[in-house]
Amino acid sequence: MEQIATSTGKILGKSEMAGLIRNFNWETTDAGAIASWPSSLITSVNTILQSPVPIVMLWGPEGIMIYNDAYSHFAGARHPFLLGSKVEEGWPEVAAFNRNVLEVCLGGNTLSYKDMGLTLYRNNKPEEVWMDLNYSPIIDEAGSPTGVLAIVTETTSKVYAERKRAEAEEELKREQDHLRDLFTHAPSFIAATKGPDHVFEMANSMYLKLIGPERKVIGKTVEEALPEVKEQGFIGLLDNVYKTGTPFISDETLVRIDRKGKGELEDVYVNFVYQPVKGPDGTIKGIFVQGNDITEVVRAKKLSQDQSSVLEMITGGAPLRDALDSLVTAIEKHSAKGMKASILLLDSEGKRLRHGAAPSLPAAYNDKIDGIEIGPEVGSCGTAAYTQKSVVVTDIATDPLWKNFKDLAMSFGLRSCWSSPIFSVSDQKLLGTFALYYDKPHDPTEEDKAIINFATRTAALVIDRKKADEALKEREEHFRIIADNMQNLAWMMNSDGTRTWFNKQWYNYTGLTEQESKGKGWKSAHHPNFHAKVIASLEEGLEGNKPFELTFPIRNKKGEYRRFLTRVHPIKDSEQNVLSWIGTNTDIEEQENLTEKLESLVNIRTQELMRSNEDLQQFAHVASHDLKEPVRKIKTFLNILRDEYVSTMDPKGKDYVTKLHTSVDRIKAMIEGVLRYSTIDSIEETIENVDLNIIFENVQKDLELLIEAKKAKIEVCELPQIEGIQILLHQLFYNLINNSLKFSRSTVDPVVEVSSEVVLKDEAKHLRITLRDNGIGFDNNKKEDIFGTFKRLHSKEDYEGTGLGLALCKKIVARHGGEISAAGKPGEGAQFIIELPFVSAKAVDLLTGQEASLKVADL
Repeated sequence: MEQIATSTGKILGKSEMAGLIRNFNWETTDAGAIASWPSSLITSVNTILQSPVPIVMLWGPEGIMIYNDAYSHFAGARHPFLLGSKVEEGWPEVAAFNRNVLEVCLGGNTLSYKDMGLTLYRNNKPEEVWMDLNYSPIIDEAGSPTGVLAIVTETTSKVYAERKRAEAEEELKREQDHLRDLFTHAPSFIAATKGPDHVFEMANSMYLKLIGPERKVIGKTVEEALPEVKEQGFIGLLDNVYKTGTPFISDETLVRIDRKGKGELEDVYVNFVYQPVKGPDGTIKGIFVQGNDITEVVRAKKLSQDQSSVLEMITGGAPLRDALDSLVTAIEKHSAKGMKASILLLDSEGKRLRHGAAPSLPAAYNDKIDGIEIGPEVGSCGTAAYTQKSVVVTDIATDPLWKNFKDLAMSFGLRSCWSSPIFSVSDQKLLGTFALYYDKPHDPTEEDKAIINFATRTAALVIDRKKADEALKEREEHFRIIADNMQNLAWMMNSDGTRTWFNKQWYNYTGLTEQESKGKGWKSAHHPNFHAKVIASLEEGLEGNKPFELTFPIRNKKGEYRRFLTRVHPIKDSEQNVLSWIGTNTDIEEQENLTEKLESLVNIRTQELMRSNEDLQQFAHVASHDLKEPVRKIKTFLNILRDEYVSTMDPKGKDYVTKLHTSVDRIKAMIEGVLRYSTIDSIEETIENVDLNIIFENVQKDLELLIEAKKAKIEVCELPQIEGIQILLHQLFYNLINNSLKFSRSTVDPVVEVSSEVVLKDEAKHLRITLRDNGIGFDNNKKEDIFGTFKRLHSKEDYEGTGLGLALCKKIVARHGGEISAAGKPGEGAQFIIELPFVSAKAVDLLTGQEASLKVADL
């Protein structure tokens, strides 16, 4: 290795750190220039520069840092700034730790740390690192500690690896515990055997429940633990799986197990699998057993099948007693040996029980109890029917309910009986009782309870179905009698449009036979020109499953066609599924002829009315127009009389002239009002978008002098555009505001407020405009009268007017398809509500259903 001389020693090597150390300005540190370094320092620096292990020297009391290339990599982004820095400043985040190191080692002692965890900022962010740290003092020539030699071995990767291993071990432990818990509490039964003799290694709680909880099986062979299964072939199956390594799977397998250990075998149905368990070398070590107890499922399925068979018997018309006998036989077949069942039916008076079904009970016993009267102490069945509650008698010989019947029962070998009432599914009425008998004292098991519940439900379904079938047949017969005697043609069809039935009226009218009418034969009675229309309507109605109707001609047996109204309705079940369709054809020929005549008469009268209205309108227009001229002349002569002769008149004459002027003005106003009212319908309908803001501005301009004279204030909100006739809308609001000003109170200044909102009427948007005033008001009972023509609530001497203004307003609003109403209170003012339809989207955007803000105009 090349050596580079200094004034006091040699710094060896060409490594990065050797060059950085030689070129560093050490005079800026407490270490001083390299030329002044003692030989102990030179030797230590050369030693660490040659080490592949990260080493750093902390020189002097300040711990000036001098390190090798390996440590520079450990320092990360802090290199080369650490070189020559004080250790507490170089690593401020662990300053306290390094201060302790300096104190201990400069005192002549060593420190060592294993997997020391620190948080360092090596790359401008905090890092959690782990290190093996070894600190020892550097001794100078005088034998005194002058620095610290620190060997740093980072163990972060190892610590992380150990953590992951520990976490993995913990996770494995949790998984094992979870699997063990799943095994123990699994809903299916699980067991495992080892060796060719099939010794039980483990069995979960469900397996023990299957074979009998009291049995001890662990460590025993299957033959020792379950001897009853050997003759049933299960040990042979285990032998085969162990020898061949082929799994065995079986479904709904019957196993007879001595669960109580008393030699009484119980039938159990299971789905199970025998799975061979192999060792690492591939040899079979044992067998894993897993399965489910499906006894109740199999029993329920078989009972359900029997239930369906019994219900099919009823549907097929079998007698009720035969169906109940089949039900009882099925129940006895699926229940414990020695159990006998019976069904007794309540009579129509609800007082006695009659024989229903008991195929396994002695016939003599059935005869003795047939017709027994129900009561509080009448055995099990009589008491159950009386109380309408289940009755359990475990020993007939000692139970007081059987005190009057125990000799009868015991003479036939009957010792226990449980009975439950049977209630109708539809209305919960008592139908009878179902009973279980045993030939010895017996407590009911869960299986017994399930059997009773099943039997009572099924018996109720059977009895209800039989009664329903009988009622249906009666209703069908009643329907046919009604249908055959009705005047309409009636028929039924399937969902494919095929007709299945016609009433007698159909055959009588069309002359077709039953064979000719069924299927698609009915089309021969329909007019050929309407076949396509009928078929299309039929297909559309069938597809939508909704009622439909149409009108078309049907030919009678004479070959004549008459018009019929046809209505077709679906017949649906409780789940809205269409079962069939029923249709009627109603003869409307006379009605149609009468309708056509009425329509012709209506058209004629309408034309006459229209001509009459035109004549009246023309007359009103001409009369009003012709009256204007003589009134104008009267007015002119009155003006001459007033201007030239009034000075020579006495006061009485002057008063007469004034009254004449007033009367003539009233006549003139009346003529103009009549003219406007009579001609409003003749105004050409120029429908356009009308800005109501401009309408109200123009109305206020027209009434400007009157507004000023009365010192009135008109407050109008921002209004939208609507579609309408501009001239009529101007007239509408002119009349309403003029009316409010005219009927103002003399004691207060008139105020008229106009607000608006959007409302929904008949699924269309309307603009509701409300006009309120503070005038004299009116009696609210007169709110309809004020819109009548020539209708006045005040004398003409008190308030001028013609009585046509509000009538004209109502006519204009009606012309626009709207409505107007009024409300008032004497002395407190009036309000008018106008609702007008509009289509403009701009108007809808402007008003969103809330009352618009007012824009006040102080005039």
